Amino acid sequence: MGLHTNLIVTTNRRAYALLLVSRASDPLLRVGFTYPPSIRQTFDAVQLQGQRAREREASLKAAVAKLDFAYRVNGDRRLQPVRVFNDGTHTYVQMPVELRELPVLFAVESDGSDALVNYRVTAEHAYVIDGVPERLALVDGNGKRRRRTEIVRLEAAR
Repeated sequence: MGLHTNLIVTTNRRAYALLLVSRASDPLLRVGFTYPPSIRQTFDAVQLQGQRAREREASLKAAVAKLDFAYRVNGDRRLQPVRVFNDGTHTYVQMPVELRELPVLFAVESDGSDALVNYRVTAEHAYVIDGVPERLALVDGNGKRRRRTEIVRLEAAR
């Protein structure tokens, strides 16, 4: 009782230095070791995270490369957008945040008539239009007070 000694256990992963003390009660019959993820598993996980980050970056670069800003804007200056671009699937028309009310957006048909187009407006005062129309019109008011701005896609104008 009360004897002290030490024990060094060497495994294929670590070395353990133990202090052993004898007691009459509560005998300890065996000791087990559990290992957190190995260095190799940790390295593989970090490598996988890096690969995913590189893939996301490449995907983002490809998406940015597809953006088309080739648009011409004509008409009432008060209705002119800040920027217009498309990603091949949607067209984005960002309006100045100073505008209290956004104008109505139409697609302009080949005969010059206005046609309804599917779009939604974001909190950033931007129209997100389904598709890539050749011409768009922003219209505000009616009659003599009607204001109009047209947006023409330059790729389509060629």
